[in-house]
Amino acid sequence: MKIVSPEMAAGLPAVMQLRHQFDADGFLVIKEFKRDLSGFEEFTRQFCQGFHDVAIRQSLRLSEGDGYSTGVFQENFTLFSHAEAAYRPYPRPPDVCFFHCLTAPLGEGGETTVLDGRTVAEVLKPTLYRRFDEEGVIYECHWDRQRWQDEFGVKCRKELVTLLQGFTEIKFSVEQEQLHFFYRTSPFQQTRQGLTVFTNGLLAHLPRVNHPRYQQLRPYYNPANRVYWGNGEPIADEVINDLLDIQEAHQYRHRWSDGDLLVLDNTRYMHGRTKCIPDCERRIVSRFGYL
Repeated sequence: MKIVSPEMAAGLPAVMQLRHQFDADGFLVIKEFKRDLSGFEEFTRQFCQGFHDVAIRQSLRLSEGDGYSTGVFQENFTLFSHAEAAYRPYPRPPDVCFFHCLTAPLGEGGETTVLDGRTVAEVLKPTLYRRFDEEGVIYECHWDRQRWQDEFGVKCRKELVTLLQGFTEIKFSVEQEQLHFFYRTSPFQQTRQGLTVFTNGLLAHLPRVNHPRYQQLRPYYNPANRVYWGNGEPIADEVINDLLDIQEAHQYRHRWSDGDLLVLDNTRYMHGRTKCIPDCERRIVSRFGYL
């Protein structure tokens, strides 16, 4: 992680230096980045050549700007570490995550968490590492028409079927406009620097959470989701809890101040959030781009 002063983030030459720093570290914290939405979006365009449309945040899209900046969900919950959009192959997951704080939470919690996938790969139990590496994982999803239209950028069932038939790693069915699919992939990624990292969406795709540490912290889960080993066997709660223990032991919790900007390499780092205690305002603008 590189902490950057506002002076270092001013002007095009400085942004180019930040890009080099990002390429090396993959995680920047820029303090007092007090720019309006236009200035924020212009800064991200100096990093990226294109931007990712986050399907599940359509209702959070900002009315101003270029349409790719969104707010974050205002519900107060804990969201476990995940790589953005790792649960489906198309469009491909973004390379960079930008999070800009407009209003920092005043109470405890409300941090954005950052977990290095390289660290997770290093501390995984050897037996788990081998099985994840050999079998991969499967995400199961159930989406209504609006969700699959937003996720895949298609308009009708025929376009959806044509698209998904092109992916051998997806098995799917569509009944009464409801999409049910299984996506098999590796939980490991290769970074642009050639590192093997455990960076994926497993912990944000759970049907339940039974880890005792999180019972009072309102963890996010969806009973319609499932995660499996590559052979179709459900990933046991014991394995999930091992991953949650690794997350707790090794994640960085960013305590927000107004104006802070986080820039994360989505191919290496996973991000999440902690529950605010008590409920309080927390305004973050997010944006996801392609290098």
